Amino acid sequence: MRNILLFCLSLLSFAVTAQTIVLTGRVTDAVNGDALPMTNIVVLNHSIGTSANIFGFFEIILNEDLIHDTLVFSHVGYQTKKVCISDINNDVIELYPQVLPLREYVVKPHDLKSKSITVNSFRKRDCFVPYSDEPLQTSFWVPYRPKEPTIEAKYFPFKDGYTSVNRIKEVHVYVRSFSLPASFRLRVFNANRSLEPAEDLLTENLIIEVTEKEQLVKTDLEKYNLVISENGIFIGFELLIKPENSTTITTPCGEESVVLYSPFLMYFPTDELNYEYWLYSKGKWQLHSREKSYAKGELFSKPAISLILTN
Repeated sequence: MRNILLFCLSLLSFAVTAQTIVLTGRVTDAVNGDALPMTNIVVLNHSIGTSANIFGFFEIILNEDLIHDTLVFSHVGYQTKKVCISDINNDVIELYPQVLPLREYVVKPHDLKSKSITVNSFRKRDCFVPYSDEPLQTSFWVPYRPKEPTIEAKYFPFKDGYTSVNRIKEVHVYVRSFSLPASFRLRVFNANRSLEPAEDLLTENLIIEVTEKEQLVKTDLEKYNLVISENGIFIGFELLIKPENSTTITTPCGEESVVLYSPFLMYFPTDELNYEYWLYSKGKWQLHSREKSYAKGELFSKPAISLILTN
């Protein structure tokens, strides 16, 4: 009887194992071989993904049905790379640095009087986390999102008033965390001619730590000498899927739990008619517009990301 039981358990173990595949590897710089920590790794067209660790190593467990799908590797300052899942076997994934276009800047005499303006200002009391309790199906509200390293990006168009005040001084991001400390990556993207997120303008791996449950995070970018081009720019909030950011929330009755990855970017309501923002999910950029939100019966809101411009 004992042998039969062990045999049945071994069959069960094999059946469970056969349903999943474990992918491991390391992401490095194709030029110098350096590790690329916290690389964004997503299954194309699926809300499934992870982040590489600080040494560039990654592990992701997938359903075997995805064996012929594609993994998308992206990192700040590097060209995105797509690799078929069936071709990954403890491999080194090499990413090439982005080739940034040369830009012509006009240097004007510095005005002794400093000027600054705030774009997309908000009040903290109006902000909220726009995630639902859908996975729990209970009255216990838990903010939720798919387990993938998403990027939520706010578009800042160029305006005539920015002619003399167009240099980025600071970025303010309002966040909510369930795990402390938590961290996210700040991204700055150029806008292409179609006004879509393009190459990174900020090529530094800028990891921002959050130390409070609700925090207005202020990041000084003045030293990078970034300006808003005629096509505008995108400021992105990138979620990092790593153990330090995770926490498990259990319902009051203890019947179900969910793992959350902090921090959450806060949003606030808007009544602007032509407003939109972008979300990097499932390995590609997706446009979220006011029109689409209304069609779904959703309240449209803006990311709580402010830009401080100076001369």
